[in-house]
Amino acid sequence: MQFLEVSRPARLAAWMLVAATLLPMVASASAAQPNATEAMSASARDLLARLRPSVVQIRTFYGANVSEAGHGSGFAVAAGGVLLTNYHVVADAVLYPNQYRMEYHTTDGKVGAISVLAFDIRHDLALVHAAGIDLVPLALRADVPPRGERAYSLGYPLDLGLVITEGVVNGRVDDAVEPHLYYSGALNPGVSGGPTVDSSGRVVGVNAFGAGGELLNFLVPIEFAMPLLDQRGHAPLDPHQLRDIIAQQVKAHMSSMLGAIPAPLATQRVSGYALPARLAGFFTCNAGGDTDMHEPVHSQSMACQTHAALYLEEGLNSGDLRFRHYLLSTDQLGAMRFARRLSQAVVAYGNRGSGTPRHVTPYACRRDSVALQTFDAVVRVCARGYRQYPGLYDLNVTAVSQNRPRSAVVTSLAVTGVEYSTGIEFVRKFLGALQWSP
Repeated sequence: MQFLEVSRPARLAAWMLVAATLLPMVASASAAQPNATEAMSASARDLLARLRPSVVQIRTFYGANVSEAGHGSGFAVAAGGVLLTNYHVVADAVLYPNQYRMEYHTTDGKVGAISVLAFDIRHDLALVHAAGIDLVPLALRADVPPRGERAYSLGYPLDLGLVITEGVVNGRVDDAVEPHLYYSGALNPGVSGGPTVDSSGRVVGVNAFGAGGELLNFLVPIEFAMPLLDQRGHAPLDPHQLRDIIAQQVKAHMSSMLGAIPAPLATQRVSGYALPARLAGFFTCNAGGDTDMHEPVHSQSMACQTHAALYLEEGLNSGDLRFRHYLLSTDQLGAMRFARRLSQAVVAYGNRGSGTPRHVTPYACRRDSVALQTFDAVVRVCARGYRQYPGLYDLNVTAVSQNRPRSAVVTSLAVTGVEYSTGIEFVRKFLGALQWSP
């Protein structure tokens, strides 16, 4: 997941690269096309002119610096300076108000302070108040545009000012833990939090993130902004409650995800083992194996994950589930030599997780020989807590089969941002799905 906020030194490097690439092209094109707006469609040109007063740039600054730490976009959704943006655009200032400050910049040169009224990290949204301005709110479209409908995205990429790009909404992606809209159009760093509108100028989604492919971008459906508008208060949030609120939202996200996984867990059979496979539609899985049959140890692998991690703050994502299986076998090595290779694989295949010692505690682990349903395994369960988000834990589990001397399955499972009891309950279900039959 690639967020579209511009941040820190990467923004300068990206701008220098873009400038070096584009300046010769612009100089060449301007000779043949003196007015660049003539190439823009009439619809896009009209929408840009009509909506520009309602879309702002949101800048974040560290300390007393006049050089920004990052920026994104936002737009008016209610009277009195109420704007909508992405949570990740304002996260630093939300969590570290003594170190970061925020301000808005309008297209007509107005500048002022921003405070946060409400946020929803599950859908990467934040409602903010812009002091000293009262912009015209954009109309919101409640229904999802049909696949193939033309749409237009507005925002502030790099330092290029407010721009509009044309694209196509390709429907709602419901096979996801938190649904989003697939947008085939250009979204560049800095447009996070800006609106994507239909041909009438109604907002259908909020610019959110790209998947790394060309024109493969995603929007937060505007329907998820409605609860934020309903719960907004007249004063900024209490900074002493923010991390508790975030922790509760992550727990709700994980509870929704785990609750959507059908029971019994889906499995597939590989080399005699029944292994958890694609547990629900929001998992993506891939598999592979060795092609060199002369290797002393042959391996197959399968990995599944949700890609559902939420952005909490820089360097820390949470609220995800992923697992991997490695099947190792040999017809050349003895049992002792194979055991050594297996030990190396266990170390290499472990999950580490996001975060630094500033965010999370060290893992505390327990290792036991466990009788699973149809075979014995060595199971190692590790847990760590979040230092500033009460009640959140990461669980990291590794299970190694012990029923055959020259073949084994190594399974690793990582559950992040979960209540401890809820996570342990899922670990039991997951390990209970592992089976062997000759």
